[in-house]
Amino acid sequence: MVPILQKCEKCGFLQKLVDNDYLDNVSSLYREYQIYNQGNNEEQLIFDRRGQSKSRSEIIFENLKKRCAIPKEGKLAEVGCGFGKFLKVFNENFPDWHLHGFDLGDQYTDTINSIQNAKYYKNDFGITKEKYDLIIGIHLLEHVDDPLEFLNICKDRLEENGLIFMQMPNITTSTFDLIIADHISHFSVKDVTQLANSAGLNVEFISDEIISKELFCIFSNSRQKIQKKAGYRKNDCGQINVNLNILRSFEKFCQLENESVYIFGSSIGGSWLSRYFS
Repeated sequence: MVPILQKCEKCGFLQKLVDNDYLDNVSSLYREYQIYNQGNNEEQLIFDRRGQSKSRSEIIFENLKKRCAIPKEGKLAEVGCGFGKFLKVFNENFPDWHLHGFDLGDQYTDTINSIQNAKYYKNDFGITKEKYDLIIGIHLLEHVDDPLEFLNICKDRLEENGLIFMQMPNITTSTFDLIIADHISHFSVKDVTQLANSAGLNVEFISDEIISKELFCIFSNSRQKIQKKAGYRKNDCGQINVNLNILRSFEKFCQLENESVYIFGSSIGGSWLSRYFS
């Protein structure tokens, strides 16, 4: 079913209702969850308009390098690093950086520690007292129930001229993000801009065009010389309401339909609809 959503009356920010039932359901999912399980632990490939493919981490790194003056040496933290796909790509290009990967599972330890100059930490990022030149969160912020608190923690861990990079689904173009069970927070360009400003961070760059249906965001403590694209569209909120109504219409159709229904594909949308006919 379409989950219970909460909407801020002041800014329009959407979040799922996090109660005991929600936490129990998500905990049961994570007990058996394995990242990239269907791809033998390999990151998904993303195809461009010419049909050429690269991994998500390669695309993110190339665009970060294009827009940021990355020095030869520094210290990087990736929160929610998983098996370290981005850390590996970054190390291949900047071998003198010190890399710290943070996550909550034991299964990532050996893989992260095998990357040159990388160290794995199985704990909450808020515990660390280190300072970093670059803090990375790739598909992380949508899992956080208090994204403002998290960005404040990142800001406190940032060197004076450091940068924060966040990548997350774009709720205005990714309709089915609303029904992904463990995605608590849902972001449009407008939401990200307001969130960063509330944390006292500068939005140096934000784009919804680098990876389809995703937001590519760079924040800083101080103004950086970065190719800038900030701001948001006036119809953000309207499109989110359209997407929500689409989901509710699908759900209503499924509840009333008595005939055979054929579902093509096993993506998020197909998997969600299949539960009504299993």
